[in-house]
Amino acid sequence: MYSYRSPDLPLTRPIFGTLLFFLYSLSTIAAGPNTALKDYVATPDPAYQFTLIGTIEEADATVYLLLLTSQQWRMPAEVDRTLWQHQLSIVVPHVVSSRTGMIFIGGGDNDDIGRPSSLLSTAGALAVGSGSVVGLLGQIPNQPLVFADEPGIAKEEDDLVAFTFDKAMDTGDYTWPAYLPMVKSVVRSMDAVQAFLTASTPAIELDDFVITGFSKRGATAWLTAVVDPRVTAVAPGVFDVLNFTPSFESHRASYGAFSSALAPYVEYDILDRARTREGRELLQVVDPFTYRDRLTLPKYILAASGDEFFPVDSGQFYADALQGEALFRYLPNTNHGGANGGDDAAFAGLLAWYLRVINRQPRPQVQWHVDDGTLRVTTDGVPLQASLWQANNPSARDFRFDEVGAIWHATPLTADGDGSYVARLENPVTGWSGYFVELVFPGLGPLPEVYTTPVFITPETRPFSLDQPLGDPRRVRFWRREFAAALGENPGYRPLYDAAQLHGFLPVRVFDDYFFTLERVRTALTPEYPRDQEASALSQCLAARLNVQSQQIDWYSPMRLFFIPRQPFWKLWNGADRQFRRGRPSIAENFCRIANLQ
Repeated sequence: MYSYRSPDLPLTRPIFGTLLFFLYSLSTIAAGPNTALKDYVATPDPAYQFTLIGTIEEADATVYLLLLTSQQWRMPAEVDRTLWQHQLSIVVPHVVSSRTGMIFIGGGDNDDIGRPSSLLSTAGALAVGSGSVVGLLGQIPNQPLVFADEPGIAKEEDDLVAFTFDKAMDTGDYTWPAYLPMVKSVVRSMDAVQAFLTASTPAIELDDFVITGFSKRGATAWLTAVVDPRVTAVAPGVFDVLNFTPSFESHRASYGAFSSALAPYVEYDILDRARTREGRELLQVVDPFTYRDRLTLPKYILAASGDEFFPVDSGQFYADALQGEALFRYLPNTNHGGANGGDDAAFAGLLAWYLRVINRQPRPQVQWHVDDGTLRVTTDGVPLQASLWQANNPSARDFRFDEVGAIWHATPLTADGDGSYVARLENPVTGWSGYFVELVFPGLGPLPEVYTTPVFITPETRPFSLDQPLGDPRRVRFWRREFAAALGENPGYRPLYDAAQLHGFLPVRVFDDYFFTLERVRTALTPEYPRDQEASALSQCLAARLNVQSQQIDWYSPMRLFFIPRQPFWKLWNGADRQFRRGRPSIAENFCRIANLQ
């Protein structure tokens, strides 16, 4: 049992035991919520309904326009629009030859309902070209939305998603991430397509679906495949970021900062918090990599070689871990938006793959292996053509199309005697070089099937460190006085922060406690005496978290730990969190004290 010491003075006696516990703590990760997605989608919602609002007759298909209400998400006190509504365009070719359909997940604003989608021609080409029903689902996510926490600010796309991720981490309510209602919308669209066809064209029956979508709609496609057995294949596009945390760490180590495309996630501190418990819990809900053991269905993964959101070699963090059939297609000299909607090759390749799937025909299998700078590719098919795509950036580990332009070029490859294709991944004289192999196969129809390996970059080194600057961490006493002054309890004290600034640091999570008010923080920073060990740990770790909020400590600030090599703050924080939950509050207290005394 430790005797009471001032919270602003180090405890010397238990320090070596603390360090031993810290080393042990680094090796384990606590489990977070793992049923939030399934539970949310499975919850019945009486708001679900659909209505036919129009019909378009084309030469080779009929398009039925449905107004779909998929669900109620959140309460009116939280957001201005709680009913999620969508335009669901069901393209029925005049000749339907498959009992498998497709859901193409699209975007668009709520005001677009009632107008033909810009993607309708693409959906029509997929439907007629495959002889299958294609449902084009719009308004994923419903947008714009105005949230009560940020009145007057209409949020769309990544601003909307990042806000909801932040709310989930700040509250522990994992029904907040926008991916959940996005997935439920797709599930309800499958319900609506099947029900509508049964009522209007009973001769056409659909047993299952292939799901596709691009960008955050690609994430939605992945996650829908997790929760609904009707999904028998999935084709996510330009969402090359499974296994978020190491991918984003590599991103920053490659560029020295996060790409401006990720600005909303930086603003809400989503990326830096990925290593915290609330970050891990969020990712257990929204990262498709979490569910990889359930994603054994056929997968066609479309990506752009010049994506501004994700470094081109992000596949290294998940490709080998995927289970079941997985085929990749990296589009050369294309950015995120080009592969998302402006590149005909993306949709031609998608249609060729889709034809194989719905006709229950095996796809070519493509395997690759890198050893000692050599990329060896094997396949059970006979390609019409094989190419090595390569590019060099002499000054940066950066292949974003918007930064470097069309720098990828192809050279033909011929098969070795054993039928494999071999490329030497040479280290460039200057900078970094990227490589991938592309194989073109004959398709079932007029379109060829095109598949690639993931992209490999040489050398593998990153030019930047993940370490972030350490400011001037403040101790418990400082924060106690600041919050007391903000509450009018210490009129003689001249605070560094006013009440509005302190409130801006909230909410914060410490262990399993969430702090939303100045009063609650003030109370936690002044535990009752005699000092309770759990209360002491809470006050020290709350001070550490306030140091993060005030930018005196970054999650990646290196911490001095005596004879142990410097460790980023997130490791110290996670060690404290684990020790507290294991009933060792004095150890947790010392972890946070070490951070506050840097």
